[in-house]
Amino acid sequence: MRSKVPELLERLKIPIEFQELDVGDYIVGDIAVERKTIHDYLDSLVSGRLHTQLYHLSRNYKRSYLVVIGYVSEALMYRKFKRSAYISSLVGASLKRAPDGEQGIVDIIVLESDFDFAYFIYYLWDKLQHPEPRLPRHGKKGLTGDDELIYVLSSIQGVGEKKAEAILKKFGTLQNVFNASIGQLIQVEGIGEKLAEKIYETARRKFKGERFYKR
Repeated sequence: MRSKVPELLERLKIPIEFQELDVGDYIVGDIAVERKTIHDYLDSLVSGRLHTQLYHLSRNYKRSYLVVIGYVSEALMYRKFKRSAYISSLVGASLKRAPDGEQGIVDIIVLESDFDFAYFIYYLWDKLQHPEPRLPRHGKKGLTGDDELIYVLSSIQGVGEKKAEAILKKFGTLQNVFNASIGQLIQVEGIGEKLAEKIYETARRKFKGERFYKR
């Protein structure tokens, strides 16, 4: 409540409910998130409090995040804290699991500001609302049949695998998709007008040879 994060999350239009939590600072879906400034992280590491908090995260949640916020190099220099010890603590925090309960994984994320943290919570929340299967993004090797069609269509920004599959179920072939009008595209569940316009425009955009990533 004392941080700027709740206000930032409200601006991002994330539904928030305030409760006193026994474990973690935020609960997003079934994932716990512990937020620490870099100075709080170092204090809790020295005092041993960090190990207790990590134990409870791992014991109570299959997956959780420990997010460290701040300028690490500056804090380590100011505190005269060895960089090697700090890095070792991050590795240990991500590998150790509680011997009982959920025995969950604690992922470690290091960010610079509460603005970054608010976006982290936003995208975590958003992706949990729209779960998608993991498919390879680089190269077509190993892709066959429907996966190859989904790969091609999902490469358009904003589409993703789940929406690509829904579009292909509606139109059957990539040719039909790329020939479809905006009005036809928005008939697919989950496809709004902006995304329909993006697909329509991408299918008709001329190649200009202006590549950002060149081999």
